[in-house]
Amino acid sequence: LGALDGFGPVAFGSTEDLENRRRDDRLARATPTAMGGHRSLSPINHVRYTLCAIGVGALVGCLVVSLGALITGLYTARVQFGLKWYEGAGDGLARVRWWHGLWRLVWIAAVYTAMAAALVAYVAPKAQGSGLPEVKGFLNGSRIPGLWRFRTFLIKFFAIALVIGAGLPVGREGAAVYLGACLAHAAWSHGNLWWQGREAATDPKNQRLFTTIGGAAGIAAAFGAPIGGVLYVFEEISSYWDERKTVLACLATAVAVMISRGFGFFAFGESAHFESLVVFRKRHSKVDGKRFTWLDLPFFVVVAIVGGLQAALVTRMMLWWTRTRAKWAQPGGWRFRRRARVAEAVALSIVISVVFYAICLLGYCKKKPQDHDDDENGVVDCPPTWAPSASGGRRLSGAVRHHRLYNCDKRGEHGEYNDLASLLLVGAEGAIKNLLTRDQDTPFRMRSLAIALPVYFLGFTSMAGTSLPMGTFVPNLLLGALAGRLLGSAFGDLVGRGLSGPGLYALMGAGAQLGGFTRVALTVTALMTEATGDVGAIAPLMLCCIIGAGVASVVTEPYDEVLLHMRRIPYLDDKDLDPECKRITAGGPCARGA
Repeated sequence: LGALDGFGPVAFGSTEDLENRRRDDRLARATPTAMGGHRSLSPINHVRYTLCAIGVGALVGCLVVSLGALITGLYTARVQFGLKWYEGAGDGLARVRWWHGLWRLVWIAAVYTAMAAALVAYVAPKAQGSGLPEVKGFLNGSRIPGLWRFRTFLIKFFAIALVIGAGLPVGREGAAVYLGACLAHAAWSHGNLWWQGREAATDPKNQRLFTTIGGAAGIAAAFGAPIGGVLYVFEEISSYWDERKTVLACLATAVAVMISRGFGFFAFGESAHFESLVVFRKRHSKVDGKRFTWLDLPFFVVVAIVGGLQAALVTRMMLWWTRTRAKWAQPGGWRFRRRARVAEAVALSIVISVVFYAICLLGYCKKKPQDHDDDENGVVDCPPTWAPSASGGRRLSGAVRHHRLYNCDKRGEHGEYNDLASLLLVGAEGAIKNLLTRDQDTPFRMRSLAIALPVYFLGFTSMAGTSLPMGTFVPNLLLGALAGRLLGSAFGDLVGRGLSGPGLYALMGAGAQLGGFTRVALTVTALMTEATGDVGAIAPLMLCCIIGAGVASVVTEPYDEVLLHMRRIPYLDDKDLDPECKRITAGGPCARGA
């Protein structure tokens, strides 16, 4: 256990993994069956587990819908209070209203952030961060006090909504995984408490089973990707996997995605049919998109290498910020730790809001495409969430364009939009939508992409270690898409005709960046394919994810695994276990007098 003090992998086999394998071996020898030698459940237990999985999927789907609706309301209030005040001004009042818009955005961002940071620092410190390392440690066999408390669940739910509503560069996927796992854990424990008694309710095996299922349903509902949700918990979170988990997780994720879309249809009048994250050209199929050419492949490899290096740099920067803030919180650091953490979060939100708002003055005004969707002010207000807004915003896999008017002219046949503001002031998911679009060859100038990339990189990495909940999936997708679109535009200018559009390069960059950050190439491929609907890009996308993960692995350790050790969460990993160590028992060293 002394290896937990360092940051390298712990060279032990997973206790839960070994325990389950030995139990299955004993059952297989005692009661062999046609199903691989495992003892089958009784019909009553089959029905009970199936109904529980369906119930978990339905509850998690409703939970993600509620979270999306809350984020939508907070984000829309911020946009209406700040940006619309400036964008609705005439030429004579534009300069005055720019300052008023800046003050309004900063004020509401500071209020949202102060509320979220205070709730985390004073009420539920376990709600800090994404929650993925803690869930991973629990599924590995560790008991983490306070992780599944209702207070932590409630604070995580409201705090992540406040942080995203404030416009800070974070995602909600990590929170969705934790919230889904916590809800499933509570549903199984409390449901069996009156059904079968306390012994069944506190059975660790079944608690971890349904915690895994709830986490898969959470990320599946957040991305609209049932297959990707199952693969994520299989590759990244769960320490032990069997056939029962596969069936129940697939069932729960499918129900969660259907419930989330069905709830949107009945509650908001939203169409529940699948829509792509990518806006394709009309002459191209929505499913196939614009297919890649063989000339693109070497350039895809370059984009994947850059994405992997960028993911490694993001990991190192986030770990540096986390370690630095951990030192400040130690004895001899900040005197008033909780107050200081709240003040730091508020100050950081003010800086990010000012930089994101002011730097958009360097953007260019471009004409909107003819088939754009506008609201009454000539711009699509896109909350970075699932739920619809009054102006037509949708979730990550929606099909509405995300443009910001900012300081451009809204008059004319179609009006204009500011390309840099359409990257920094529409939320992370709205910006990804713009970067992956295929129906415009040049919706952004290369200068705007080159400005947005380092600005968002610094803003996102500086959030690590703060007293705020945050997700890392969508910000990494945005950074990868920015780098991919920038490189794709440069390659197009260099080579000329024959290459695919920069939107496809943005997709490759997003996959490489997220694959490099999480090291789960198959999961990222499935998530991106289900979210975009671009089936024709599976082969190069998987190649880029694998290259990105490989490049990042050479440079640094995975972010969540390092956090496990930094937070002193016991985790026994058998990835680098020497086969000779599996034969060592506790009695061996004792017999030798060690």
